Amino acid sequence: MANSELENKDLDNDKLKIDGSVRDDFILTIATTDREEDVDFIENAIRQQNRLEAPSTQSKEPVKYNLVLKDSRGDVVGGVITTIYRYSMYVETLWIDEKYRKDGYGTQLMKQAEETAIAHGCTMMQLDTFNYQAPEFYKKLGFVQFGQLGYKEGFVRYYFTKAL
Repeated sequence: MANSELENKDLDNDKLKIDGSVRDDFILTIATTDREEDVDFIENAIRQQNRLEAPSTQSKEPVKYNLVLKDSRGDVVGGVITTIYRYSMYVETLWIDEKYRKDGYGTQLMKQAEETAIAHGCTMMQLDTFNYQAPEFYKKLGFVQFGQLGYKEGFVRYYFTKAL
């Protein structure tokens, strides 16, 4: 279903049960949203549930750790964006401007990120990348593939982890 088909769709709920009782006056609506308060409400609700069910998983807030590579003029030519959560660093994005690729900057950024992960007590790093990006690069850095997803266009998304 396309997003436009989902917007403000009332579901057929003649006899919807809520708290064990049947409600004929209740209408469930599915609507797309980018309202911050809706997203915050949902994320906070799952965090609250997680605190009740698995308190140790909520003991630390995620920490963003980002490195930027700049040229002599101060222009951004690369960087790595990560999140540290509990004992793992997730590498969200690694990008190097094409004219600086193969010069070792990606390796330097990843090694610095790894050192930071270790300093924060992480025991692993994880990331995902597509077949047209850099799966072989991550293997050379010691990452191990643990999964993949194929897409109908022929793209493959690889999932990697590295024990620290």
